[in-house]
Amino acid sequence: MIQRSPSILKKRLQRMDRESLIALVSNNPKIDREQAERVVDKIEQGRDEVLRKMNKIEAELKEKTEKAKRESMRQIEAARKAAAAAWWVFLAAIVSGGASAPGNPGSYYLIINEHAIHFPDPIRCRINRQEKNE
Repeated sequence: MIQRSPSILKKRLQRMDRESLIALVSNNPKIDREQAERVVDKIEQGRDEVLRKMNKIEAELKEKTEKAKRESMRQIEAARKAAAAAWWVFLAAIVSGGASAPGNPGSYYLIINEHAIHFPDPIRCRINRQEKNE
């Protein structure tokens, strides 16, 4: 209800009828029609000023809302790019780790779902087999 109040007030102010206001003000026996028209002129000036300010506030609010939307979309895009970059770094680390494994003789490991599988160095195994056979 609070969110709709400004629009309700705005509609009611726009529907104010000059003749109805004059009739309402001139209903007092101490005020003649000419005085009632001057009072209604001031009421209409106030109404027009209120409507002008309401329109200005609505425009500013709409602009700020659009700016916030654009900023949040920019931040979402930046986060998406950062996440993609993090995956590339992670994959590069995995590939780099895999490439450095052959430099460690006898320690070939394949890691799958946190389980390490050891593969012996095929050259070393051949040398060991030849030594045993001799």
